[in-house]
Amino acid sequence: MNKELSRAQQGRYNFWSRMNEYFEDNKVGLRTRKPSYDHWYDFTIGNSNYHLSVNLLDNENRIRVFWYGYHPDKMHYDKLYLHKPEIDRSLSAFGKLEWDRKAEELKASWISTYVPNFSYDNTDNWNELFEAIAERVTKFQEVLKQYL
Repeated sequence: MNKELSRAQQGRYNFWSRMNEYFEDNKVGLRTRKPSYDHWYDFTIGNSNYHLSVNLLDNENRIRVFWYGYHPDKMHYDKLYLHKPEIDRSLSAFGKLEWDRKAEELKASWISTYVPNFSYDNTDNWNELFEAIAERVTKFQEVLKQYL
């Protein structure tokens, strides 16, 4: 059975496909993966307990770029938090970072920054969004690896 894709699914797939092309055409240096219909796109940062992720938040008209730690005792997040002033300073070009340890019963924690002006319906600024994503992911990798 072949079901029709929703607006969001089609938008996600188009965005990730075009982002991959942009990264390859502009030799961004980030490893791409197969486009999907998911609202997230992950990048490695050296450990299976954490990664960098990009979330398409169409209902908020923005994109979240963030380090995502998944560990029951939150040790990786806590390790980064010890260096919060240095990390905030190193990533200050992206605005104020959102640090979110989450409740103890939740395994996830994250450190986020946002890219404004995103919509599936307006593709005119997508190249600028791809550039902003690439800058953030690359800088997050560079800065956070020092403390992990």
